[in-house]
Amino acid sequence: MMTSMEKIVSIVFKTAERLGVQLMLVGAAARDFWLNHFEVRTNVRSTCDVDLACWVAGWDEYNQLISELLDNGGLLPDSRGIPHRLWLSNEISVDIVPFGGVENERGEFAWPPDFERTVNVLGFTAAFNNAMQTIIGNARLRVIRPCWLAFLKMNAYTDNQDRTKDLKDLYVLADNYIELIDADKVLYAPDAPDADILTAEEFDSRIGGAILIARHCRRSDPQATDVLQENVRRFNAKGNMTDVFAIQNGISPELARTILNALLGC
Repeated sequence: MMTSMEKIVSIVFKTAERLGVQLMLVGAAARDFWLNHFEVRTNVRSTCDVDLACWVAGWDEYNQLISELLDNGGLLPDSRGIPHRLWLSNEISVDIVPFGGVENERGEFAWPPDFERTVNVLGFTAAFNNAMQTIIGNARLRVIRPCWLAFLKMNAYTDNQDRTKDLKDLYVLADNYIELIDADKVLYAPDAPDADILTAEEFDSRIGGAILIARHCRRSDPQATDVLQENVRRFNAKGNMTDVFAIQNGISPELARTILNALLGC
């Protein structure tokens, strides 16, 4: 029997596939996917929704997807009027965020029809190109890699400072990153490309994880990595993000600064 998450992803996929729209699992559901995939046990905030990103050529394609899911997919509109949030009865909701042909050169778009709220999807295309293809329920889709998930979480906070949960997820990903990769190949093999991080005089897995996250994003897409890092550096010029990162995760300002600097290549 499928879980609620598998059910709603399968419903969206069925319609998206018919329309030629490709999907990528992002957000906390993607975080949980990787934690379960590598059997990592850690304390994380629970999630009762699913975040999907969809590559579309423009708004017409996105609007058609949403309309089809409401008219023929059996999903329900959000009671608060959030246009990109759909519900499977009262079981679970899905947020469907477009990227590809809707954002400007800064990675921003404004939600129709009033175009008052803006969203930043910097890095989504790079993450999509590097994502792992998998099967969830009856859906064949991509799942964002942990390194890109961390970078998009970091960038999401610059877009909306109410999303302190993104900084909590960022810390979880850095803290557990070495367990979310093929460490035998990356760290311990004779020709391991990242073995050097283990030689630090006082090795800290959180700092090591942050270094690896930045390296792996850069190997995947150097240009997108530069853009995201510069955006966060500019936003955090006065250290406000560092302070909130420390408070939200119960760590010292010094450690928070070191982790963020590692993520930003500083």
